[in-house]
Amino acid sequence: MQSQNQSQNQGNKEYLLAVLAVTVIGTLIDGFTTGWGLLALLKANNPFATVLALGSGILITALAVATVPIWKNSSTPGIVKVLWLVAIVVDTYTTALATLNYAIMNNNSDQLLYLSQVFYEPKNITPTIVAIGGVMIINGSSLAVMPILKQIQTP
Repeated sequence: MQSQNQSQNQGNKEYLLAVLAVTVIGTLIDGFTTGWGLLALLKANNPFATVLALGSGILITALAVATVPIWKNSSTPGIVKVLWLVAIVVDTYTTALATLNYAIMNNNSDQLLYLSQVFYEPKNITPTIVAIGGVMIINGSSLAVMPILKQIQTP
């Protein structure tokens, strides 16, 4: 009986490792799209703005990954929770902006299509639905990394 439980636990760990690999890939995409969206919003045309946008994208993604520890730890300062909320809003907006402009609408121009321009045009309903689904998956990946890691570490 014990060897059967060990075999089941091993299979569960392998499954969780596969899910973790997928969520890590999604998290990398999240960081990339957040940085890309910030680059577009800042109209980064100099090295400082580029480094600022990409660094902010990494920081925002790190805050998203740290969601569970931030909210489960009762000693987390309120300012960190406020920064987390701002990061999630910026993450969602910039990921949606980058996904719509560059992946779905294939907008290669210097003129950024803002979400309001895309969402309310009937011809854009399919790209909008795809973008919303993509943003949910991409951002959800960042939020899922820590809970999956915790499950893997649990004996």
